[in-house]
Amino acid sequence: MYPLIILTRDMGMFGTCWAVIAVHTVLALPVVTLIFRNYFKDVPADIIKAAIIDSGSFGRIFAEIILPMSGNILIVVSILQITSIWNDYLIGVTFGGLGNIPMTVNLANMVTVATGTAAYNVNKAAALLTAIPPLVI
Repeated sequence: MYPLIILTRDMGMFGTCWAVIAVHTVLALPVVTLIFRNYFKDVPADIIKAAIIDSGSFGRIFAEIILPMSGNILIVVSILQITSIWNDYLIGVTFGGLGNIPMTVNLANMVTVATGTAAYNVNKAAALLTAIPPLVI
């Protein structure tokens, strides 16, 4: 975390939402690249060769052939990343600054249970309400 803090500070965006976005992007790139790579390596080579013979450039082949076939993996990666970012506390509190203090449902439940009696109905309602945005997306 410390190198990321130094890097965002030097770029002048530490303590802003842009820092949170940049750090989440940098941390997600390896996993997302691996998932996409494993999906794209199974695309039949004959389709690519036929597209090359039909004088297609890389961009055109990707946009007109590969991307329309990639709907499933785009949805899987989107759900994975949205859920991961939605439930993240550490990056938001570290890079978000003092005005953007995040609160996750798990953290709120721990605070509530540790400081008083557990209101299970309120905790379940909070968990359901905070699960709605990732489900909608």
